[in-house]
Amino acid sequence: MANKIKNKQMIITDTFDIGSNRITNLSDPTGNSDAVTLQYLTGNTVTTLSGLTDVTIDTPDDYQVIRYSGGTWINDNDYWTVTDTLITPTNVDLNVQLNSIEINEDAGSITLVDMSVSGVPITGTEESYSFDIDGNKLLRIYSQSDGNSGITNTGVVIEADYQYIGDPQVDGSWRFYINVSDQLVIEKRDTGTWEASGIFT
Repeated sequence: MANKIKNKQMIITDTFDIGSNRITNLSDPTGNSDAVTLQYLTGNTVTTLSGLTDVTIDTPDDYQVIRYSGGTWINDNDYWTVTDTLITPTNVDLNVQLNSIEINEDAGSITLVDMSVSGVPITGTEESYSFDIDGNKLLRIYSQSDGNSGITNTGVVIEADYQYIGDPQVDGSWRFYINVSDQLVIEKRDTGTWEASGIFT
């Protein structure tokens, strides 16, 4: 294949021989197989890039890409690796940013989130994850390690200001919370205002 780029740009004449799963040869018209000659229309300056080596795609796995690393081209995983039905970020310390998560239609009973706990954490170590908005914890799924690859003292911790039953912006909804005196307060919304319906100590 020969290419020429004109209009005061460099002229590139090259030949690519494609073998099985590899780029085998890159040569100039003179037959110098390890060189690429770049020649400009303005002037007689010729620049030669020599010492080019083959790039081999060696039995890549699905979803792999060719990446330049440590002075050579290698087969490498992209941002994700795929094993059976599991997709894992190549760097597990990275966060994944999504607009939403869509669950398959008619999925039945599924597990949305699962945290494994090994036997390494000592008994009583908190093992939890939270749901936040703008860096503020609203809901925490809580447990403690039992020191034997299991958990104990499981619970759901509400860390928001209020717990609502019904839409908080609709009259007839309820909410409850713990006030500064450690009392349980239950309120009902009526004509846009939250009215206390009971206080428990």
